[in-house]
Amino acid sequence: MARSHQLSFVDHLNVDGHFLPTETLIVAYPGTLFWIAEKAYGGEIARALQMNVLAAMKRCSGNMIVIESRWWLEQDDDFRDVVEELLIQSVARGCLGRRYLEHEESEMYPEWQPIQGDRRDFIFDEEDDEMFWHMGELINGTDITITGGWLSQDIPSSAIGLIASDLSKHCPRSSIAIAHDAFDEDISGDGYLARATSRSPGPVKIRILDRD
Repeated sequence: MARSHQLSFVDHLNVDGHFLPTETLIVAYPGTLFWIAEKAYGGEIARALQMNVLAAMKRCSGNMIVIESRWWLEQDDDFRDVVEELLIQSVARGCLGRRYLEHEESEMYPEWQPIQGDRRDFIFDEEDDEMFWHMGELINGTDITITGGWLSQDIPSSAIGLIASDLSKHCPRSSIAIAHDAFDEDISGDGYLARATSRSPGPVKIRILDRD
């Protein structure tokens, strides 16, 4: 596929002639908030992680993108249904509401479907950055917040850190931050539960990632 020149999403108008939102929420690998989080923290904290992601999506009035992976089947049906409905509502508001699958063997999951469009246009090899180029064409210039899973003390090599790094290459006009309630495997169980269940008016951006 030939790459066109990179456009900022804020340069585009929706079908009603209104400017599209300048904020984007990215939910990283929500499947990791189930079995993996339960194994690390137990059911109570895993449930708090799941509820915080849904709460962040419900608060979001801008674009929403969900990046799924080999763990997507770990999500329970109720959670997946709510995520799908929130993405559909985002599209109905004139915002982005997209779901991507990042996997090295996508044919293993023939039942996976995007929110809209051809399935083949939303599945990407996890070994390259084509998905992030595709996203950058749409959200470059928006303020990006990443939540979901997972972080570690070495942020650049953690799953969310790698997403942020790849996005920074393709969204040079964007700010990129990590939400305070993202799944952070370095926080103790009690410490995370206190953080995850704290009430805040919206996603709190606690780590702004510097770009090279």
